Amino acid sequence: MIQIECSFFLASQPKLAINRSHIYNVTKSEIGIYGNLYTGNLIRSLGVHYDDYVNASGAPIWTINNRYQGHSIGRIKLHSEKHKSQAVTGNIGEAVVMLALESSMGVRNLPFHRMKAHQIKCPDFRFYCNWSNIDALWGTSLSSLSTLPDNLPLEVKTHLKKDSGYLLDALEQLLKYWTECDREGILNAVGYGVIARIDLDVARNPGSNRHFIRYFLFVKKANFTLRKLERVLKILKNKQFKQRDKATRQLLQDKWIGRYML
Repeated sequence: MIQIECSFFLASQPKLAINRSHIYNVTKSEIGIYGNLYTGNLIRSLGVHYDDYVNASGAPIWTINNRYQGHSIGRIKLHSEKHKSQAVTGNIGEAVVMLALESSMGVRNLPFHRMKAHQIKCPDFRFYCNWSNIDALWGTSLSSLSTLPDNLPLEVKTHLKKDSGYLLDALEQLLKYWTECDREGILNAVGYGVIARIDLDVARNPGSNRHFIRYFLFVKKANFTLRKLERVLKILKNKQFKQRDKATRQLLQDKWIGRYML
């Protein structure tokens, strides 16, 4: 049995988990079934891939059968070991992320669908949301508001080693979605969404069947505008800003995004 620990965070405090975590149990065969149903890439036998990617590091399956041992030329080296494909890793996350959220909410058959865009990147999923369930998971009191959307976009990012926070690329995808909503006049959807970070962490816990999903809720504050968030993201992705030490970058990122998001 695979155990996935689900924790919930507000965008402005990405290291402070809200309430207690929830454990979602899933089998390898179920990962295969959900992969066939819900993922964006056609990859067969996802449960087998899960076993190989998480529990078989260094196994013979990763060795390339080179027919002779040629010599290196400068920076060009002999390629002797296969790499783990991000497409497969991403599919593993996409297979379980909505079912784990559904389980955490304590509901059955959570309505959700995939999303796809042309020429721009958009979030992976959109799901119908009962705001009372959102309040229970994230410790908010949003259900009392009258202008909330009835669905939320969700972008999922999966990685094979320990990480913290959420990727700015994922936030950019939420921003693209909000921009399209703004253009189409769906104004109550702007500024609301979720980023899920799935941590398979095979480096720290090789062979472990316990993994982690962190769900980050984005809810706009009264002073939020798309243009303000665009400016913040532009600064955060600037080459000069990235030269600062990691602790300073994270502190400023949390502070600036916290100006406009709960």
